[in-house]
Amino acid sequence: MIDVTPQTDTDTEVNVGDTVRVRWLFNANVDPEEMALTVEGLDGTERTFTGSEIREEEVVKDDQRHWRYYRDLTLQSLHTTVRWELRRKAGYNDAADTTTITAQP
Repeated sequence: MIDVTPQTDTDTEVNVGDTVRVRWLFNANVDPEEMALTVEGLDGTERTFTGSEIREEEVVKDDQRHWRYYRDLTLQSLHTTVRWELRRKAGYNDAADTTTITAQP
């Protein structure tokens, strides 16, 4: 699997049908129920994952604890937009990040 963080990775070639891992790293532990991962294909199809559909793991980075949230996705389109959002219970977004993945046919 290819790890794709919310930034464009121009050095890795992926194809439609490949599985990629989209990760989001925080320096705080967040309830995945407050997160949404939205995946939009070139054809306008949209899938949203929340809560138990998002995995988390604790990692140590620069001698500090961080939490990585991730989801494995199979690319279904030549161009895929991935948007992570942190939605606090108050109903507003505390954080958001977007990346695009361009695949070969």
